[in-house]
Amino acid sequence: MVHGDRILILRRSASDKDSPFVWGFPGGGVDKGESFVEGASRELWEETDLFIPPSHLCYIGTWPKKKRNFHVYVGTAPPFHVKLLDGEHDDFAWIYPSQLEEYEHFRKMDDFLEAVFHQS
Repeated sequence: MVHGDRILILRRSASDKDSPFVWGFPGGGVDKGESFVEGASRELWEETDLFIPPSHLCYIGTWPKKKRNFHVYVGTAPPFHVKLLDGEHDDFAWIYPSQLEEYEHFRKMDDFLEAVFHQS
């Protein structure tokens, strides 16, 4: 999610088995019968209480991973209206892309930001 020139990042909670306290973008799996963009919209809502209709999300690209692919979408959201709802995350921040290095984050995020903002 983007607001102006800031991006929304979420911190995984201590209970995350693989990456506790690591920052990432909202996201998750696709439910049976959902398109990728519908899954992105639903996951955003489930994690942050931000509802952005699928028709308002823009496809950025697909990045391969070992067992699955990341299908990345971007949308515009109102700032600071985030409620962490799912228990998977314990904090959020609206940051400038240049600030990402200050956060322990998934390295793949750098590629996503390059695609969205054409900078690292």
